[in-house]
Amino acid sequence: MNSKPAEGKMRGEPIALKEVSCLGDFATQQTMTLLSCLKISDSRFPLPSEKWIENEKSKQDRETIRQLSVVNDVAERGMKLFKELN
Repeated sequence: MNSKPAEGKMRGEPIALKEVSCLGDFATQQTMTLLSCLKISDSRFPLPSEKWIENEKSKQDRETIRQLSVVNDVAERGMKLFKELN
């Protein structure tokens, strides 16, 4: 059986994957806005992720991200509507 991997769709401008891609290749303007609001620098994006572990600022940024609370507004609105209708 000769199967080819499915091509994934990327939002925004398509970027050809390179042998060595970095996170900055996949960041959108929305990503950069979020990082700016969180006061997280994008200076390490061009570096391979293996180098980030050595960086003290990266450790602080990881902790900032771990402390974020994620809320699914759609699910919460659905539950509220469900409760109101019952």
